[in-house]
Amino acid sequence: MKFWRPLRILPPLAIGIGVAVWLMSGAEPPQRSAQQERSVTARTMTVKTTPLAPVVRGFGTVRAAQSWQAVAEVSGAITFRHPDLETGNVIPAGTRVLEIDPSRYETALQEAQADLNALKAENQQIDVEAANTNNILTIETERLALATADLNRVRTLTEQGATSQARLDEQERTTLQLRRTVQELENNLALVPVQKARLDARIARAEATLDRAERDLNMTSIVTPFNMRVGTVHVERYQFVTSGQPLVAADGIARAEITAHLPIDSFPRLMGAAANAGVQFDADHLPQVLERISAELKLVSNPGQVWNGRVLRIENALDPQARSVPVVIAVDDPYKGARPPAHLPLVPNMYVEVVLTAPPGNPKITLPAQAVHQGDTVYLRNTDGRLELRNVTLGWRQADLAVIEDGLTAGEEVIIDDIVPALPGLRIVPAETMEMIAWFVRHPTAANLLLILIATIGIMAAPTLKRETFPDFRKTEAEISIVYRGATAGDVEDAICRRVWDAVESVEYLDELTCTAQENAARAVATMQPGGNVGQFVNDLRTEVSAVDDFPVEADPPVVRQLNRSDAVVSVAVAGDMPPATLEHYASDLQDRLAALPDVASVTVTGFGERQYRITVPRAVLEQHGLTAAGLADRIGAQSLDRPLGSLETDRLDIALRFADERRTPQALAQIVILSKANGAELTSARSRRSRKPSARMRNWQSSMGSGPPFCRSINRSGPTPCAYSTMFRP
Repeated sequence: MKFWRPLRILPPLAIGIGVAVWLMSGAEPPQRSAQQERSVTARTMTVKTTPLAPVVRGFGTVRAAQSWQAVAEVSGAITFRHPDLETGNVIPAGTRVLEIDPSRYETALQEAQADLNALKAENQQIDVEAANTNNILTIETERLALATADLNRVRTLTEQGATSQARLDEQERTTLQLRRTVQELENNLALVPVQKARLDARIARAEATLDRAERDLNMTSIVTPFNMRVGTVHVERYQFVTSGQPLVAADGIARAEITAHLPIDSFPRLMGAAANAGVQFDADHLPQVLERISAELKLVSNPGQVWNGRVLRIENALDPQARSVPVVIAVDDPYKGARPPAHLPLVPNMYVEVVLTAPPGNPKITLPAQAVHQGDTVYLRNTDGRLELRNVTLGWRQADLAVIEDGLTAGEEVIIDDIVPALPGLRIVPAETMEMIAWFVRHPTAANLLLILIATIGIMAAPTLKRETFPDFRKTEAEISIVYRGATAGDVEDAICRRVWDAVESVEYLDELTCTAQENAARAVATMQPGGNVGQFVNDLRTEVSAVDDFPVEADPPVVRQLNRSDAVVSVAVAGDMPPATLEHYASDLQDRLAALPDVASVTVTGFGERQYRITVPRAVLEQHGLTAAGLADRIGAQSLDRPLGSLETDRLDIALRFADERRTPQALAQIVILSKANGAELTSARSRRSRKPSARMRNWQSSMGSGPPFCRSINRSGPTPCAYSTMFRP
């Protein structure tokens, strides 16, 4: 029986072999196919002529078409400064922004007016005196005529012996006296024109003085000549200014100009297209040619910001080094429609791209730039569907288009893709458009798998996303603060702000620097461009500012720190029926516990006044020892010092010297010797006390990378004092 068991497998094996032989005998032999010709799939397009508008691109920096530099033409103190006269504010035309003390010029105007009135009165006096003299002359002339007649009569009588010679002599003397009087009056009248001419000259000089006084008075009021945006203000109220001193610098907002440098080989084609549009191209018709060219400006750092302009003029000289043509583009009303950040105003120092477009010219054959190979070769698909190489004459390239002057005719089929190797006669199969979409349509399973993959990646990444109720969109900023004690705002701007800008303008990723100059201090805020490293940016600023060696000697060393590193999230009010010292101790302990919580960057305590030690001395005691309050303060201050004394250099080492004797406790203050006498007697401060205000408030700050955890539960568990808090969201 065991011998037959292995043989049981033979019948099924024989049946399987038989079935296989039957299938093989009934199957048809494989078909043979002839080797097919090699073909290449490529994109093609049909050649056609289309009107092409020449486009030339250039770059330039925006500047204001009008600038205003207000300079003091008179001297005096600034008595009025407009509240809106600050950097960046827009002020309309005709606004009085500054006024110099006019009292001196008003007095000068009154003096000049008084002098002019006096001269005019003197002129009238001369006219009256001349009229009076003329009247007297008439009378004296008549008297002279009578005296002359009497003289002739007396002379006749004397010759007849009827009167004496003495009578004749007396009459002659009277006649001569009258003749002299008439001559003097005539001389006086002859001098009147000379006196009036001299007086007219003095009146003209007085009128000029009056006009100058009126002009000086008008110059005390500084009025804006047009709508402008304030750039720099050099003076403060109550500051004394001298003639010729700069006051305000501002830019007009009515029009902005850009000098764009255009390629010298493309610009003639642009001008030729504008001239061929029916306008003669010569000096008289040049403005009409420029009007046919449209201008569009795009912000280089944000191409979505677009402004429309017009070609204003072409500058008279080319740039031989850059091989460019400087063209001035004007943008009227650059602030119109400004809605930051969606649409920004066009302001000075923006770096923009200028796109000039001329009217379309004659129809041209244009191809994609990639369809032209080796500079002058185009691949064609002939009527047989095979590759043909054709040499063409290339006119010019514009953006991603190539203009063909000769070598192609409309209706021919050009191959866009590059074919390697490009063998003439190769069979070309036109490629279908939208290949990826068509492939996914033919393979729906692949599209579904891609969709599932994208959804899975999104679900896995969702828990790691930072979630905030009000996200923080503030830019990364760093502050540079420098204390310059005793300096005015103008001095701070010249000595600090300008040097800070010169130092940091080369820092990488610097987007904007705003420096605020005020009395005794300067504060500059540097904004970083997106994509930079915050730590490296702050370190670069600190390095560049620290390297400045021409800051004023009186200025403190600059302090550079990063802004917006933490945000306020919770305010905790601490109150209780306890002494102020106990309340302060509890607040300090609570501050330590809050600072130890996770995600809490810092905790500040406010509400407690600064500790002060008060020394009270009765007036009688001061008078007894011959002291005053100021003298007592000087004596105490002279014995409570903590300041460096320099260094002591030796051959082996350098020793830093410091006078450290500042009294910080009531006991130490009580040991200060106020007076000492020769017999060894000393007068000291016997008692002192502290002064402060009992109140407390704490603000919890989280790191700008945190998400604002709830602290109140931890606070309530830390002690019996109830926690009242209000959440502060970041703006």
